[in-house]
Amino acid sequence: MSNLAPPSFESATKILREVSYEERLGGFKLSATAGNIPYEFYNLESVVGFLRTDPLDALIRLANRSSVGYIDFAVLARWVKEVLSDEELAQAIQRATSLDKPYADQVVPVKRLLEQRLEQCQVATAKVDQPSTDSKLV
Repeated sequence: MSNLAPPSFESATKILREVSYEERLGGFKLSATAGNIPYEFYNLESVVGFLRTDPLDALIRLANRSSVGYIDFAVLARWVKEVLSDEELAQAIQRATSLDKPYADQVVPVKRLLEQRLEQCQVATAKVDQPSTDSKLV
């Protein structure tokens, strides 16, 4: 996995924000029983929660609720770069993905990158949000 440099407070705030309707990211829940259901994402945290795939043996059984949380990785990288302004994460996503590999084999590495950046941003913004332990109430 790529080691992403921690973002600044300003970058972390931009990465964590909820984007506008015009800036949203699209994806699909792919299911043999329900078909393809469109989803819209307005922040990085919702993308992290959605991106997944059930094991192949579960996906091929028709009488179950198995699914794939599908987001085109090229579109995801472009959204991360252009909307969230995170060039480093966008490049890491591009390096971790390829049209020559099955989607299911790429989900975990991409999700780990997103989780890493999400955690870094939460840490960067928490440092500023928390009051100093040196201060005293008067």
